[in-house]
Amino acid sequence: MSSHNKIIEILKIIIDDERHYRNMFQSRISYHTSIILALIGLIGALATIDNTPINYLILSFLGFLVSAIAKHTISANERIYDHFIETIRAREKIEYFLGMRDISKNKEAQKDEPIDITMTIGDDQSNKYWPYQHLFIGSWVPNEKMPGYFYKTKKLFKKFRLMGIGIGIFFLILELKIWFFR
Repeated sequence: MSSHNKIIEILKIIIDDERHYRNMFQSRISYHTSIILALIGLIGALATIDNTPINYLILSFLGFLVSAIAKHTISANERIYDHFIETIRAREKIEYFLGMRDISKNKEAQKDEPIDITMTIGDDQSNKYWPYQHLFIGSWVPNEKMPGYFYKTKKLFKKFRLMGIGIGIFFLILELKIWFFR
């Protein structure tokens, strides 16, 4: 197998990794959003049932649980996003190396310090230079007009986290009010 074919095989693996991380990101968001919304629905249902101190304690716990799940989701998605961006970078460099990507037509590409791309496969060694900053998919990376998809989801889960903390504190205050003003 020639070095060119080996590089194309590596490119195929990188494309599969990119698809894997994108799907993992989407599935994790939908899974955790479902759990959080179910917990918020449970909080709403339990809040209308009973006004006992134990119920307020349970509601407070559920609110803090929503916050903890949202925090976990943010950190987990950051790790997935980092891996996704790494695969995008590797794909861009290999596509550039193979001549599949014409960087000169990209208006947003800015000259940066050239990066030496040394690819060694078998006994072949090729040097090329990556003369531009990274090209990312617009929906994943923010620009002046619109924040990227990752940042939108991060913002959503931060709101869920604040909502969970607010619910937890609200019902904890009600719990304390009942115990102190009997």
